[in-house]
Amino acid sequence: MPRVPKTRVAVGIPDVFMAFMRHVAALIDSGDEATTIESDDLLQCDCIYGGLSDCETKRFTFRYFHAQDAIWDVDLDAFEIAGIANGSFRQLNLWRCSDGSCGCLYPAEDSYCSHCDSIRHFDHEYAKRLRHLYPEASLDALASMANLRRIALAIGDYVDANDGQMPPPFTFDVSGNRLHSWRSLILPYLDLDDLYAVIDFNQAWDTPVNRAATAAIPGVFQSPGTASCHTRYLAIVGQDTLWPPSGRRRLSDVTSGTSRTIAVVEAPASECHWMEPRDIGIDALAGQLASHGRSLSAARIDGNATALSGIDASSLRELATISPNSRRHCQT
Repeated sequence: MPRVPKTRVAVGIPDVFMAFMRHVAALIDSGDEATTIESDDLLQCDCIYGGLSDCETKRFTFRYFHAQDAIWDVDLDAFEIAGIANGSFRQLNLWRCSDGSCGCLYPAEDSYCSHCDSIRHFDHEYAKRLRHLYPEASLDALASMANLRRIALAIGDYVDANDGQMPPPFTFDVSGNRLHSWRSLILPYLDLDDLYAVIDFNQAWDTPVNRAATAAIPGVFQSPGTASCHTRYLAIVGQDTLWPPSGRRRLSDVTSGTSRTIAVVEAPASECHWMEPRDIGIDALAGQLASHGRSLSAARIDGNATALSGIDASSLRELATISPNSRRHCQT
């Protein structure tokens, strides 16, 4: 299935975006540290976040939540930000999906649309971006972040195909016994339809009828250093997280922001068979991070992967829950 074609459009700059650019321009002029460190979220207000994406060219990227689920991804240099701030630039030249139904706008013709494009369009340049953002990270850590991004994007494709509903963390039989994991449910959105087709979802994951599937593991679920067919890519299950232990979320339940809320992590010291309906809770994950003293590789709901250092139990809870308490604000 080809990627949905993009069409070039010129759009007027909303007042709130212009006001935020005045704030950013003032920070650039003053040499504020937030405009000198490469990051995708150092600059934030209620509906916009972003930061310096390329120090050499002084380019900044921003994500603006325009209306309902529509997002605008904007790529600007310091000169363009100043032009917006002083009112000399009143339009943005962006790209939208050809039918315009998603309402999203993007900086380039080949941009990935989380609403209209499939995981098969995964941006292979993302691995290069990760190396740039995390120059000290090991190859294993970079590989895990790339895998987590693909998994998060596949979850997003599942949501789009299921009327805004997240996959449940696990499915049950009539007696309440766990049958299958969310990892199996998203296989079609990882272009793994053939593997999905051989799984009997009415029988438990480890029954003989599912033996052919349990013997294989998709590469995207293979965590570096784990046993054969095992993974450390887990959901954070909890009543206030994206993955409640019973029932399922709608994406609209997430009021903390899709760019600020964790969808899936690489647990430092927990692994299970990739088909096993088992994940991890916030407290257990926080304990592992404290014991191992390492950064947490994670992907946020919007698909962006990150390495989080120095995360204590309180910070982890804020990142994992879907309440508005995890929002961060700036003054404009």
